[in-house]
Amino acid sequence: MGERSFGEKIAQLRNKKGWTIREFAKRIMKEDGEPMSPSYLCDIEQGRRKPPALEVIRRMAELLDADFDDLMVSAHRTPPDIKQLVQENKMLRRVLKRAKDTGFKDWKEVEKLIENWTGRLAQSQQRGTDRTD
Repeated sequence: MGERSFGEKIAQLRNKKGWTIREFAKRIMKEDGEPMSPSYLCDIEQGRRKPPALEVIRRMAELLDADFDDLMVSAHRTPPDIKQLVQENKMLRRVLKRAKDTGFKDWKEVEKLIENWTGRLAQSQQRGTDRTD
């Protein structure tokens, strides 16, 4: 089975909290400061409406104890911090483009390389701090 839609994820997380659509909708403040209507939330969960604005998704994530980035991705949106990072970093764009063009998919290995590198960097910085004490 494939990845669940944004609405399906919201419904699942809401149900896990034990909230009805009406209860959850009352807790979600829209951009205008008004609570979301239960019918609007129902439409989102059923896939009849597009996911709401970024700040509404952020509020949903907080209420549902969900990962904001995961909800953004399921809403087919790029999380703002990731978008900014890509926009500001030409090398990152080139690396991502090359990965796409070559079909690269071993992102776990990339994560390990970064963790190893940052671990060595932290150790190096710690050794430098130890010398100045």
